[in-house]
Amino acid sequence: MRPPVTLVAALIVVGGACTRLGFDPPQGPLDDTSRGDALALADNAAGLSVVDGQHLDASHHDAPHVDAPRPDATGGKCASLDTDTVLLLSFDQITGDKVPDSAGTQDGQLVGTQKTVAAPTGCGNALHIPGGLVAATYVLVPHDPAWDLKEGSLDFWVRFDAASSKQTTGIVGRDAMGTAFEGHITVLKACDDAIVVRLQRGGSDKYVCSDPIPSEAWTHVGLNFGPKTGLQLYVDGKLSQRTGTLQYTLGAQDPCGQTANCDWNTTGGIDGNTNPWVIGGYVGRSSEGGYNNTEFGLAGAIDHFRLSKTTRSFSP
Repeated sequence: MRPPVTLVAALIVVGGACTRLGFDPPQGPLDDTSRGDALALADNAAGLSVVDGQHLDASHHDAPHVDAPRPDATGGKCASLDTDTVLLLSFDQITGDKVPDSAGTQDGQLVGTQKTVAAPTGCGNALHIPGGLVAATYVLVPHDPAWDLKEGSLDFWVRFDAASSKQTTGIVGRDAMGTAFEGHITVLKACDDAIVVRLQRGGSDKYVCSDPIPSEAWTHVGLNFGPKTGLQLYVDGKLSQRTGTLQYTLGAQDPCGQTANCDWNTTGGIDGNTNPWVIGGYVGRSSEGGYNNTEFGLAGAIDHFRLSKTTRSFSP
């Protein structure tokens, strides 16, 4: 899913007839188990987006509705399971190397050493994944036809270790070397600590990028993709609209030497991709259909990884 010298995946788009709120920013210390009342949710059907050089008016589509995610037992508002969820890894009940999928599509396999840490408030446990040029720990989820999505969304919580500052680290990918296949996707942290999403469509890389995010703090990342509004990236509920370029690393021989064009958008989805999901590393230089070259370990923690067959509202 990526040429030998391009990294970073992009994927985000708002545009389903039905959207749902995907997160609630954690309040207070990470080990605080109390939560406030559910946020008031607002309809965000109006607004203009620019995709592939065209203005798309959301008012021309059916007005989306926003449903509050079901709170868990501690009152938190983590990614919830619903009929639009096709993959949900909460990392709360890892047994041996099995990482259960609450959606019942495909369980994940933990490769490496399990280390759980406190998740965002009220969300149970999160999985900590160490850094390193070669990723020693990651979660592998085999391909499933349920993920052949022309539109949908992806969301998760992530917290980077301070030691990873100003370094490229892989977060999640369904990627491989080359550009012959459609729908390859990668999400990573760039050299300036921004989140970068790369989505491969039409034989080329399409990117969206955030502003730099802090280390040692839980951050919610939400992506929408599909034909209605193009790729969209939300960080803690704020739509990222960064333009220009930023740098990331393709390998030890090339520290921060690759360029992502943050406003090269697309209306495509992740369909046409048969690679497995790899959570906690970068696989853009692996063979098609495999994960034989998992690099740039996350160097942080991840929680409540969810893939949906609909776009969602990630703004409070």
